[in-house]
Amino acid sequence: MRALVNLLLILTAWWPEERSGLERHPVMGFDNLIIEDTSLAYDVLHYKLSLDVDIPAETLSVNAEITLNILEPADSLILHFVGMEIAGIDEDATPRSYSRVDSSLIVSLDRTASQGEEIILTIAYHGKPTMASGGFGRGLYIDSSQSDDAVTYTCNAPWAAKYWFPCQDNPADKATMEMSVTVPEGYEVISNGTLASADRSGSSWTFHWQEHHPIATYLIAFAASKNYALTQDTAWIDDTPLPIYHWVLRKDSAQVTPKLMRVKEIVEYFSELFYPYPFLDEKYAHVHFPVRGAMENQTCTHINTGIDWGDWDVIVGHELSHSWWGNATTCRKLKHMWLNEGFATYCEALWIEHRDGADAYQEYYEQEIAGVYLGDFQSRRYPILDPPWERIYSPLTYEKPASVLHMLRRIVGDDDFFTILVTYGERYQDSTALSEDFEAVVDEVTGQDYSWFFNQWLRAPGHPEYLVSWGVEPVGDSVRAILRLRQTQEWPPDVPIFRMPVEFGLVEGADTSFVSFIDSLRDQSFEVAIGGAPDEVIFDPEGNLLCGVEYSGIAEDEFYPPLSFVCSSISRGRVEYACGADQLIDIILYDVSGRRVECWKGLEPQGYLDLGQLPGGVYFLDVVGLTSKAHRVVVIK
Repeated sequence: MRALVNLLLILTAWWPEERSGLERHPVMGFDNLIIEDTSLAYDVLHYKLSLDVDIPAETLSVNAEITLNILEPADSLILHFVGMEIAGIDEDATPRSYSRVDSSLIVSLDRTASQGEEIILTIAYHGKPTMASGGFGRGLYIDSSQSDDAVTYTCNAPWAAKYWFPCQDNPADKATMEMSVTVPEGYEVISNGTLASADRSGSSWTFHWQEHHPIATYLIAFAASKNYALTQDTAWIDDTPLPIYHWVLRKDSAQVTPKLMRVKEIVEYFSELFYPYPFLDEKYAHVHFPVRGAMENQTCTHINTGIDWGDWDVIVGHELSHSWWGNATTCRKLKHMWLNEGFATYCEALWIEHRDGADAYQEYYEQEIAGVYLGDFQSRRYPILDPPWERIYSPLTYEKPASVLHMLRRIVGDDDFFTILVTYGERYQDSTALSEDFEAVVDEVTGQDYSWFFNQWLRAPGHPEYLVSWGVEPVGDSVRAILRLRQTQEWPPDVPIFRMPVEFGLVEGADTSFVSFIDSLRDQSFEVAIGGAPDEVIFDPEGNLLCGVEYSGIAEDEFYPPLSFVCSSISRGRVEYACGADQLIDIILYDVSGRRVECWKGLEPQGYLDLGQLPGGVYFLDVVGLTSKAHRVVVIK
């Protein structure tokens, strides 16, 4: 989903809190709206919706048949439904009593249904749909005008499906779906899946669509208009044809349709990069709707084709990639939204890389992904996981996690990275996933524990702010470059010290040499012997990181002169050292996470440290003299 100019940031102003089908609008009044419990009492298997949409009257009459499986014994079922008048509810032709509280529809079963029992509820209702008062998706909008751009459409993200049909409005529960929509003569109706039948006779036309793949409620959609022009195309994936449709306004078709046609190439490329298009037995479609954005409804993306999207490949690629990341594999909880939107945002860069090359990819990452997040001050305040609801669609869930994927790719390498995506996608296809599921796949494919990476980037706020300085010290016929790196981030208060592989480029004339280290301390120096003094030092020359960078130069007041200090680098517990200066020194010991382990004050310039009580591993020594400083790495076996 893409909202133009971060449309959804209006959530900070208001969002509906429902009361018995009506609404009031307190700022941030979410408690009665949010459903994040994945311990479901029942599992919806199938929705069968029969809608008669009276467009001139802007009303509808609906028969909703819901097939569900009982997961735990219950004498009543709680569905989600807002507005309209219910005519009756039956279970297998037997009337059932019900009540409505806030956005809940509570159906009494008049018995205790047992675990594993399959139940079919039929709910008849009618009226004018209530629309959600805030957010991107507001439910069903009926346009009765006769203008040449009138469209009746739905938009549900993230939880507005319940405003036009009763459901379990929770992304953790996916079900198959079919929808029959009856509209006045002349209207075409497009929905999810495949068109099973179309009756275009008489004064009312009926279209029957079927979605055979499990679908989350926020992706169930239809659009109806007398003003659509249809263009068709075909992509070929593993020798299988994929029908592609573009329903755009007739008046704009000549200008707009050519801008959408690249979808054929993009879907073929993503099918090679990930796995074959998940809905190959159905279709992929673009359908115009008049919202300032686009919405990745399963197999039928709604997009406002009246917007100048600039490079249309970007929005087309973003929404199409949701077919894998969001639709086939859906985030089980909304606060794991990065699994949908972060992945789709990163897919924008992947298409740019395929189309225009590696340099274009890097430029797009730095300007349109990392740059957008770094320019959004509010997104620095919170972690990617479990963001506040007003940030659920923001750079915190789009651009920052896309940057996390970029960094992960640079760390593990292309082979492992794309194996991770394929394994994750295929394992959770037609299902749901949490961040922990993706993280487990990363560990499985790489054979390493990447909790250190995900804990700091997903579960902590902010990003590293690096202050870089450097100097040189003659050593015989060569020089030693001393590279000092300080992490200066201090806001928000719980921003961590980041552990990341870092790279420096040492420029000497026309040549550049590269050196890499693991940085995990607030203040750390690295030393490297080189042939001559560099003309320039560049931090992160390949743009691997999401970070801020400043250079402080090598002025005395900004840089500690190096302290002559030697110590045993590999030890079984006793570390002997010697300092070239006749002065007392302080030594601070850190572990690889940057945690301060021990500190010794006023040590003699020669001696030893007893580290036998520490577990084996890599440690860092920070050695401070009166006017100079040294850093060393010690490995304890």
